[in-house]
Amino acid sequence: MQPQERTAILNQFVLLSALFLFGMLLLLSYFYGNLSDSLLQKHKDDAREVSQIGMGVIRYFYKLEVAGELSMAEAKRLAANALENATYKKNGYYWINLGNGTLYMQPHTPERVGINQIDWTDIKGKRIFEEFIHVAKRGGGWVEYYWKKPHNSMEFHKVSYVDYFEPWDWVLGTGKYLDDIEQETEDIIIRGSTLATILLLIFIGFSVFFGSQLIDRLSQLAVRDSLTGLYRRRYLIESIPSLIKLQQRESNGLMAILFMDIDHFKKVNDTHGHAAGDEVLTTIAGLLRQRSRPSDLLIRYGGEEFVVVGQFDNEDAILSYAERIRDVISDYQFVVTKNSFKMTISIGIAVFIPGEESFEKAIQRADTYLYQAKQNGRDQVIMQ
Repeated sequence: MQPQERTAILNQFVLLSALFLFGMLLLLSYFYGNLSDSLLQKHKDDAREVSQIGMGVIRYFYKLEVAGELSMAEAKRLAANALENATYKKNGYYWINLGNGTLYMQPHTPERVGINQIDWTDIKGKRIFEEFIHVAKRGGGWVEYYWKKPHNSMEFHKVSYVDYFEPWDWVLGTGKYLDDIEQETEDIIIRGSTLATILLLIFIGFSVFFGSQLIDRLSQLAVRDSLTGLYRRRYLIESIPSLIKLQQRESNGLMAILFMDIDHFKKVNDTHGHAAGDEVLTTIAGLLRQRSRPSDLLIRYGGEEFVVVGQFDNEDAILSYAERIRDVISDYQFVVTKNSFKMTISIGIAVFIPGEESFEKAIQRADTYLYQAKQNGRDQVIMQ
């Protein structure tokens, strides 16, 4: 697999990961909207339950008043004190105003207590106490408005549930600031998205790593012969530009192309079977690896043909290497399914000189010299 092909595959994988991340962000955005609505409804339900608890406190002291255990003033005072000191969650508290708009109890704006607020408006111009009274006397419900937060001079968007206790002419309210809900939603989203992003990055990291390993494996399968483990002919063709550059850099040495063919290989298949032929091919490939240098390029060119490309100091070194390979193979005793036999190999050698001929032409010359070695009786090396 060419480097550009490998890069293209990795780029496609990164693009798919980016699209997946974009889709996740869209999903989180959708989830944020739904979560915000869900949390708002949850807080509304909580506020209503809290309001019912507050009404229960009021009814408790009212019963004590009716039973004669407390005066009306004492019952109201104790009920108001209990609710004034009762806070819940973040910025949650009770407040009470009378049916005429007078603020009766407000723990965070005591300066307004005792003052009629019926004409008071929030920053949006809403006469909120008028609406409190109207909604509460109609059976209770929700009112949206702007009001100061505890220990804060600014008014914030708030939603409150108001209820009416007729015996004392009290409007009881409690609620939740919407920006607190939004902050809670954002906190949940941030925690969730952070975790999701970390998991996604881990997934991408592992995917890139294993994807790269898979690409490497596929690359090896694409350029290596599955039987011998040597490079395929395709790899030699793809490597020609880099081999030419190598020879141009190493101008003091010689680049030799050794074209090899196993002598009488067909006889092995015919006599001992194709499994024996495969054993011979893998054994000779192993002998080539043992007698070659790491820099040598070993190719199974096709069938029983092998090609070795390497750098040598001179022609004597080339011939010495080729004869060593020939001797090792001719001396080797092949044993396949209890049958023992020997094999020989013929070798044709061409020295590649850039500028004088193409690399393909040099391969053809090496093949021609191999043919001459076959014609001259096999088991020999010819170099011209």
